[in-house]
Amino acid sequence: VRYFTDGPHASGLIDNVQVESNVIPLHVLTGPYRGPGYNSNAFFMETFFDECAHAAGMDPMEYRLKMFAKWPDKGWTMCLKEVAAKSGWGKKLPKGWGQGVAIANWGMGGKAEAGTTVAAVATVEVTKNGVLRVDSIDIAFDTGRILNRDAVAAQLEGGVIYGLNMALNEQLTIQNGRIVEGNYHEYPMLRIGDMPRKINVHFGGL
Repeated sequence: VRYFTDGPHASGLIDNVQVESNVIPLHVLTGPYRGPGYNSNAFFMETFFDECAHAAGMDPMEYRLKMFAKWPDKGWTMCLKEVAAKSGWGKKLPKGWGQGVAIANWGMGGKAEAGTTVAAVATVEVTKNGVLRVDSIDIAFDTGRILNRDAVAAQLEGGVIYGLNMALNEQLTIQNGRIVEGNYHEYPMLRIGDMPRKINVHFGGL
């Protein structure tokens, strides 16, 4: 919920917004997952906006650009335009290939021109056997002033890998109140051979 209540979507960008949340009681001890629920909420919101774009008959990138055009923080649209240009968004792709886009901000607290905004485009292939392969990820971002370019690139590349692993691999099974997976042989992590061919971090959107 925090992504939505802190983000531009609930800060006057969209009229008549109502956000609700429910705490589900569990008998299994839980804790924050690298960003206290924010990363999961960003996924929920971005997939929802994809559904909105589909319902409106619009390109997902154009839908976001139109929505964030009213937001006073121009970093959002700059990141989207940068990542669209560098990833070749909208180009004709081979059969079985596709692209997806997402954008989010951490640390803005409902304020424009605060926190870090990151936009990403994933270029993927679905094989004839139905296996998803991520070919490349393009990232554009707005962090404000940069002191160490290599450190920023490393953080963004690491974030991509964390996100891919969360989306493609990570799953815990609960049986009789206990976690079934005991170690990494049962809880797979992305290996080098599973990585995208290229993770492109673009600095032109600043």
